[in-house]
Amino acid sequence: MPSPECYRQVARGIAGYLASRQQPDGAFPGPDHYGRAFAALLWSQFGDAYARPITAALGHLRHRLPPDHGEFNAYALLHYPDRAAVADLLERLLFGCRHSANWMLLRAVCRSLPGPWHSPTRATLEARAALLRYGRGDLIYDRPGALSHTYHAFCGALLMDLWQNLGAPWARAAAIRAARAMQPHISPDGDALRVGRGKGQIFGYGALLYLLEAAGQLTGDNTLRADADRVFAFLLRFRREYGSFPLVLDADESPEPWTPDASRPGWYDYNRYADYVPLLGVYLMKVGDALNP
Repeated sequence: MPSPECYRQVARGIAGYLASRQQPDGAFPGPDHYGRAFAALLWSQFGDAYARPITAALGHLRHRLPPDHGEFNAYALLHYPDRAAVADLLERLLFGCRHSANWMLLRAVCRSLPGPWHSPTRATLEARAALLRYGRGDLIYDRPGALSHTYHAFCGALLMDLWQNLGAPWARAAAIRAARAMQPHISPDGDALRVGRGKGQIFGYGALLYLLEAAGQLTGDNTLRADADRVFAFLLRFRREYGSFPLVLDADESPEPWTPDASRPGWYDYNRYADYVPLLGVYLMKVGDALNP
């Protein structure tokens, strides 16, 4: 089974790739909603090796803060190790009113962390409301009647965060149920995210790996770790020689699709390569941390 360092090594390759593609002003070659914040978080995991890219990315964020996706940016910056360095950015972020499951749980995680929105009570209320509204057995639908394996995995990963931040038994139980609900959908070769919105997208594979490995650590269930092993092997089939990945696995996609194009197979109009690559890197680092706390 993969060691923590295996996951971190792949994340390190993503970090190097992103630094090599960063523009002089701190932006990436294509637009992002939250990629600069997640890239800064990813780079911060490697000591001072990426001090310059971090400074440039945070500087560009100060100059051009995205008008939406405040919850994603908040998640990244709330986890940034030097909170004082990003306090001014956190104060400027605004949360939206999207009420699909993943947005509700993402806000809940942000409210579970010390910072401008800290409120364990509100975090609990919003998260439990999301589970009541969108839970269907052990599966979490992203919207009424709409199952997405990718967003189920993301919701499960966020529930794992809530367990860690709040120590709430309901969050632990829900995260473990979410992990086990995915097991029947993982094929022998590790392909897993084949249903619904976002199928085959890399951020879903990152969230699923974190969910499976963290649940395996909590429960001692080695079948969860074995499934993660297969999913990780499947993901690595698409790793490029310069350390990056396609946004949609096993799709006809240009090597570096920085320009958004919803006509590509598996893409949606909100998809940004500059968002999903650093988000994958962060999740792979989280897997390493889950395996070696």
